[in-house]
Amino acid sequence: MTRRIAAILCAALMLSLSVGCGDGQTINGTYHETYGLFNKAEVKDPDVCYRAVFGNIVWAVILIETVIFPVYFVGWSMYEPIPDEDCTPYQRQEIER
Repeated sequence: MTRRIAAILCAALMLSLSVGCGDGQTINGTYHETYGLFNKAEVKDPDVCYRAVFGNIVWAVILIETVIFPVYFVGWSMYEPIPDEDCTPYQRQEIER
């Protein structure tokens, strides 16, 4: 029984490791990086839609005791750019403001 639980936990951990880490993308010929709370002013482009990287937020919560990882995930890699066709009407409205 304990081997089964250990195997399930190991599989869950391996699956959760594949979640997170937002990627930068080339949109309209320009490369846009992920941004967070600390580099928002330098990196965020007001003409591009972004979405939260929930994997990084989950990892920041799980690794809260380490301090370093949550600071990185929330500070520099919390939002990722998305292509224009994936923008929601609300995101488009925010861009037009």
